[in-house]
Amino acid sequence: MKEIKLICTDIDGTLLNDDKKISDLNKEMLRKAYEEKNIPLILTSGRFKAGLTSIQKELDFPTGISCFNGCYIEIDNVVLKDERLNIDDLTKLIPIIKSNNSYPILNDLEYAYMEDEGEWFKQMNSIFPDVSIAEPFDLLISDWKKKNYSPHKIIVGDHNPENLLITKKLIENSGIEGVDTFLSASTILEIVPNGVNKGTTVDIMCDAMKISKANVMSFGDYNNDIELIETSGYGIAMDNAIDEVKSVAFDVTHSNNEDGLATAIKKYIFS
Repeated sequence: MKEIKLICTDIDGTLLNDDKKISDLNKEMLRKAYEEKNIPLILTSGRFKAGLTSIQKELDFPTGISCFNGCYIEIDNVVLKDERLNIDDLTKLIPIIKSNNSYPILNDLEYAYMEDEGEWFKQMNSIFPDVSIAEPFDLLISDWKKKNYSPHKIIVGDHNPENLLITKKLIENSGIEGVDTFLSASTILEIVPNGVNKGTTVDIMCDAMKISKANVMSFGDYNNDIELIETSGYGIAMDNAIDEVKSVAFDVTHSNNEDGLATAIKKYIFS
């Protein structure tokens, strides 16, 4: 067995239980791996930076972050990657999303931008207080163009999973070549720059640390974790993971409500 030298974990449905909490045992084992084995932790999430800083504080030991499924990677205050959507693609994507009655949300590192203060705005604000901004997208994008600025990701929300799949297909058939799409929940579609996925976080971190992918332990549960699990030597699926994740995993651990991370860390690092 290869020595584990890096841990990368998804957040929602993986590190966090269904109450959006980190269990004491998961905290203890992640800290123990860092302090006793010198194994760094990268929070590898579809979230923006503002959605990860509170988790970093709670863990109370140095951690790196990979936001937007790998668009932005930072460790020890050094930015290793910062890839954004093409601003011109936004003006093509937003009408497609809205034409099928799905809801677009634009994300940069700190904020979520929506066109109104409706249901999705309130939902976002309930999870991440004070990060939501309501502004007509034509005005917002016009201002961004003047500043040569662009967001990292588009979230597409739709409470009808079947309708969301139609929106996904419309985007894939639109001829826009600079983006990739994937589901991060049954009601959430994510749009990121072409070629970006959580597996690229493993690639970049291994290059930076001069280690092999075989030395990486990763954890995940949903579609946007598949490349992360596939790329890592120890790709661990949660028991609550979808079958597509389990099918490519090195092992399946307990669920996110049953200290799944701690169980796998004990088994493969401290056994």
